[in-house]
Amino acid sequence: MRFFSLVLLLLFASADVRAQELKALVLGAESNDSWLAEVSSTLLATGFFHSVDWINPASSTPSLATLLDYDSVLVWSDSGYANATELGNNLADYVDEGGGVVLGVWAVTNISSSHTLQGRWTAGNYRVMMNDASYITGTNSLGTVHEPEHPIMSNVTTFQGGSSSYRGIGTNLSAGSYRVADWNDGNILVAVNDTTFTPRVDVNFFPPSSASRADFWQASSDGDLILGQALVYVAGGGHPQLAITEAIPGAYMTFEMSRLRADSDVVTLLSSRGPGPTSTAFGEIEVTQPWFRTPLFRADSEGELSFSITLPAGAAGQTLYSQAVEFSEGNDPRLSVAVVLPIN
Repeated sequence: MRFFSLVLLLLFASADVRAQELKALVLGAESNDSWLAEVSSTLLATGFFHSVDWINPASSTPSLATLLDYDSVLVWSDSGYANATELGNNLADYVDEGGGVVLGVWAVTNISSSHTLQGRWTAGNYRVMMNDASYITGTNSLGTVHEPEHPIMSNVTTFQGGSSSYRGIGTNLSAGSYRVADWNDGNILVAVNDTTFTPRVDVNFFPPSSASRADFWQASSDGDLILGQALVYVAGGGHPQLAITEAIPGAYMTFEMSRLRADSDVVTLLSSRGPGPTSTAFGEIEVTQPWFRTPLFRADSEGELSFSITLPAGAAGQTLYSQAVEFSEGNDPRLSVAVVLPIN
């Protein structure tokens, strides 16, 4: 750890590189668990996530405590939910705590009350698409991209829905929501709501791919990017967000944090020894000791923080692991998401 004899620099660089270790959860109400496993594997293969677990909500409803172990959750309903009201309440609470939720078919339609999230999700208007219509099938593909610069559409050049191309019909969105992309027939493909603390996203297609069944969205197209980038976009899980946005050996590395409490204090840990976990008084930290600890920095009134420190030339070729701890008066300390960054 000698190369981490770092000196603070008052530099604030633009965001160029983003490397996070995120945990995602797949919640597909299914009669076929192998389809959940396939979606989990597809998401993990994008490289956006440290881990992707799955739970079948057709047979059990995850608690809020379980959901808060994850940064974002993908929800769909091929079968009915075991308890649509309890799941809707828990997901609404999860969003209130900063968790990210992405809905897919048939959760975005009104096919039946058992397939639609009930409770606070509906009563509190956590929806993006308004679930005011059913669905259609038939071969279709990516149409108009209304927001080509949106992070969810990054590097998305093609999307083929397969011979079924299951999609909800209707164009009504909740207040403040907007279309990012459409199917070629004009139905919504991706819609987003950014009006609350945690963004919400609907991806209006069935998440399992042709790797599960030939008529589903074609795995040779960019459905994996749409799903993965939607989950990254909403990621929160109740945790502050940490990103290393630039790292130049022999110069500096820049940290960006968001979803902090206003005017809270933050210390950031770094290690080249591995991802942990290490047991501490604040919980399991995903950074192996010995570690370097940055000075204490203070978030602004919007709950954001940016700072830079020197990165010695000797860091080149190593992989760095980082996680932050947030302290604020009257609240328990909170751990940020963990970051892993190969230094080129």
